[in-house]
Amino acid sequence: RQLLTADTEPNIHQALWFGLRGVGISLRFLGRHEDALVAEEEGIEICRTIADTDDKYMGLLAELLENLGLNFNASSCHQDAVRTGEEATKLYQEPADQSVEMKPKLANTHKLLAVHLRAVNRSEDALHADKAGTEILQKLGESHPSATAYSFWDLAEDLRSVDLQEDALPAVESAVALYRQVPEMTPGHLRGLIAALESLAKILRALKRGEDAEEVEAEVAILKGRLTQESGPSAHTAQSAR
Repeated sequence: RQLLTADTEPNIHQALWFGLRGVGISLRFLGRHEDALVAEEEGIEICRTIADTDDKYMGLLAELLENLGLNFNASSCHQDAVRTGEEATKLYQEPADQSVEMKPKLANTHKLLAVHLRAVNRSEDALHADKAGTEILQKLGESHPSATAYSFWDLAEDLRSVDLQEDALPAVESAVALYRQVPEMTPGHLRGLIAALESLAKILRALKRGEDAEEVEAEVAILKGRLTQESGPSAHTAQSAR
């Protein structure tokens, strides 16, 4: 690592970043969260070096920072979570201005930043970030309901992965509501609704709302039956194998 410079072959940077990412995942699995954070931060600095010479890596850098922010939050390093969340939001802004496909990413980053800001009692800033993310998603919802529903579900899963169940609940509820508005003939509609409802049930159980979770699980069972009928036996077998 000490020999790396901005002129080093990009493939070497990428290989080292990938290795550090693997180290971080392994350390986190072993419960060594502080060591994992060190490895993840090193990997991000290498990715930053690559992104400085090749703009196509900016999106990856933003995504890595977003994930690092979640991991900082899970380790109660809330100020660090805010710092990385703010940088990720700035990095996503330009790509989102240029492509509608990146807008859900920007929206989710705003909403994750709001979670981090609330953790350090910056309520007013958190409200502003949350509102910014919601406005982007609401505008997208009118023209891209499926993509917006998926974005809310993805946000909920991110929050659920670090046990922020109360923050995940409104996100997954928004995903379910949007999927219900999508015409049933839209490709992937039923699978998306089922995935969102399954997440909702898990979050409700984590929040000790067992009866509500049972109602959602009952609907999931019905929808899975429909999916099996619509897909046919061979498609169902393939899905089960996965």
